[in-house]
Amino acid sequence: MAGIVSGRGGLPCDHKGVAVKFAVVTTRTPFLLERTMLLEGSAPILQLRERVVNEGDEVLEFMWARIIPRSDVRFLDEPCEVVLPRCEVVTLAAGNPDYFTSGRASGQVATRERQAGTAIDLSGMPGPEPKAHDLAFLRGFDEGRYEIRNQRGLSFQMRLPIHIFPYLWYWQVTRGAFGYPWYGTTYNLALEPHSSLFPMLPRALEQGHVLKLGPGQELTAELEAAVLPC
Repeated sequence: MAGIVSGRGGLPCDHKGVAVKFAVVTTRTPFLLERTMLLEGSAPILQLRERVVNEGDEVLEFMWARIIPRSDVRFLDEPCEVVLPRCEVVTLAAGNPDYFTSGRASGQVATRERQAGTAIDLSGMPGPEPKAHDLAFLRGFDEGRYEIRNQRGLSFQMRLPIHIFPYLWYWQVTRGAFGYPWYGTTYNLALEPHSSLFPMLPRALEQGHVLKLGPGQELTAELEAAVLPC
């Protein structure tokens, strides 16, 4: 992209588009993390280019999660629709560190059972009345994409590389998350690309759900996010 503006932010900018690059070296581990965000022309598509570099002198094992913007009350309405490729829905077993499979989804996310035994439909966003806080894990995609459609004719769309992020963490809160930092005020839906099915690194290591980089090696990923009419 031409017309680079020099400066601390490293901001390339011209009439054809704009880009900004962020970088940080982690404190406890020798990772360099980079993210470049690009908008080209008039297309309402945000390109996300991610890079992880192992600057250490030994092999490092890690999990990689892409935390995306959460859809909240400004975008969500009842009923909104979650559209996915065919996939498998996995949930945490109550009182058990293992997982169990509860169903498959084709086009939409399947219904699953809450710990209390109440069926919930993950293909849409309910109103705030249930006071619920639910987490499910999606896997087995044949293509990396998902979509959230609201009733006002807008669609949030995400595309991701499933060879790096083979799982989506489905986090749905309808004012049912209490204590710090939510205090019962959160109403949101998030589908977060992740390299692992397991939330904790020791469990991910045990099950082989980790990524590895040798000294000086790097891993890159490209994602796209867009808000479009549907």
